[in-house]
Amino acid sequence: MKKFVIIGIVILVVVLIIIGNIVGGNKGVNVYTNKVARGNIISYVSAPGNIISKNQVNISSQVMGKVVKINVEEGDRVRKGDTLAILDDFDAKMNLQNAKSAYMSQKASYEYKKSVFEKQKSLYEKGYISEDKFRGEKLDYENAYNSMVQLESQYKKARKNLEYTRIISPINGTVISVKVKEGETVIIGTMNNPGTVLFTVADLEHMQMDALFDESDIPDIRKGMKARVVVDPLPDDTFKAVVTEVASAGKVVNLGTREEVVNFEVKADIIGNSKGIKNGMGGNIDIITKQKKDVLKIPLTAIQKRLINGKFTRGVFIYKNEKAHFKQIKTGISGEDDIEATDGLKEGDIIISGPYSKLRKLKDGDRVKLMKRERKHGTVNHESKKIKGAGGE
Repeated sequence: MKKFVIIGIVILVVVLIIIGNIVGGNKGVNVYTNKVARGNIISYVSAPGNIISKNQVNISSQVMGKVVKINVEEGDRVRKGDTLAILDDFDAKMNLQNAKSAYMSQKASYEYKKSVFEKQKSLYEKGYISEDKFRGEKLDYENAYNSMVQLESQYKKARKNLEYTRIISPINGTVISVKVKEGETVIIGTMNNPGTVLFTVADLEHMQMDALFDESDIPDIRKGMKARVVVDPLPDDTFKAVVTEVASAGKVVNLGTREEVVNFEVKADIIGNSKGIKNGMGGNIDIITKQKKDVLKIPLTAIQKRLINGKFTRGVFIYKNEKAHFKQIKTGISGEDDIEATDGLKEGDIIISGPYSKLRKLKDGDRVKLMKRERKHGTVNHESKKIKGAGGE
């Protein structure tokens, strides 16, 4: 009797499980949907980068000397030709005086030798002096001329070296770095030594983004393409930019390892308002590679692959009569969140777009139940950001 009771209990449990599955199955899989709508799609390639001034110069000294006066501080605005610092010019003035004296003396000697030579040349042409004497006078004249030219060059160099004791800004801009103090001695650059960098001056009104893109993105990037830049300290502002340079050679990173990659440098000018951007800021650049207007678009999350007739087919699940119906479609360009539907769908169709954990297991004909989708707090797409710069996208 006890044996029959146990068997009865087992059968009852199995029946309850089957009934539970049937009832649960009838409720359907919880999903959310989107309507197929028309809109614009913009395709981007992205990379991190840094903001730098489009025109930035490191200023070094052309002569060795001690710094006796610095006229600027970091943040000062300067104009082309402004004196940033003064070096001790005592030796330069002495060298100039000596070079000038030597040059003027040799110039006078040359003038005398020239007049003598011209007279001797006239006498030689009339046959009054020998050829040897004429050649001797000619040699003295040529030597005097060559010495004068050499001393003139030294005089000009000494005059230039005196000018070099004034460190001049070569551009209009802002002093972003002062790397020398009064009393320090600066050295000039050589082949193996770049010399002392005294100041860095940058034109902060014209900025650019320098970024490294993966080699797979480079075929889609061309000079003149529009872009948008977001810098890390200003995450809510988007700045317009245009690609000005695409490197012709790549840079290999982690050579010889599994992490080896090839990156290409891309430069883009910030256009319009660049207020708030500072030299050296990090950020991200999105380059617009393709864009289409007024096309059918669907969420990228809706795209699924299913095995049909022995091969994987790309498509979406249509929501109809509380069931999911898989439908093959063709797609075009993709944007950040959406993709173009070029064939297989029409405006107004209701497609299942998530959640992914449910969608990836969904089968054709499964019963589904609509669920409310909660918006993630703080999510901001590019279109909702404040865009700085003149003109339209």
